Amino acid sequence: MSKISSLNMEALRRPRIILTLGALLLLAGVWYFAWWSPEGHKLASVQQQQLVEQQRVDQLQTSLNILEHENSIVRRYRSFLTFFGSEVPVQPEQGQLVYELGKLERADNVQLTSIDVSTTTPAASGQALSTIPITMSVTGPHSNVMRFLSDLYQLPRLVTIQSVAPSPTQGTGGAYDVLGHDSVPFNLSITGTAYFSGSISPSA
Repeated sequence: MSKISSLNMEALRRPRIILTLGALLLLAGVWYFAWWSPEGHKLASVQQQQLVEQQRVDQLQTSLNILEHENSIVRRYRSFLTFFGSEVPVQPEQGQLVYELGKLERADNVQLTSIDVSTTTPAASGQALSTIPITMSVTGPHSNVMRFLSDLYQLPRLVTIQSVAPSPTQGTGGAYDVLGHDSVPFNLSITGTAYFSGSISPSA
């Protein structure tokens, strides 16, 4: 047994064996530092990049969800936006407003005895719309005048009514109930407002 151990120790002491073992250890070191360690760093870098890309994808998905929500709101209110864009011009366009009121006068068979749309009021601070005060007087049979008042809300131009003041004419023999006598002349003074989206009042 001692002879075998002696032979093994002798074998280990041989320069070739020692050199071979040293070469193997050197190769192992070179392999670790030249390939394994850099590859490990590359793997860590790839994983970090994947994490960054996933965060970017999550952010884009969040932005997409917001855009889809906003798009649904636009679709929901598209008809209102279309209405607003057509009924509230950028410029005052008083001439066009008077023309539309004249068409309504003829359609409802009444007479506009006076009309004033000459002034404009710029939008107040924090408000989106400028305004055109409207004052007018209309005369005709009671039912026609009431139809004209109602039809003001059907104009292609947005007009709101602030006040009305009826003044029926006194009939022969004293006062009468104008609501029961549609053939009796009837006068109505109306104040209202038209709108335009320009923030500064242009000249008419």
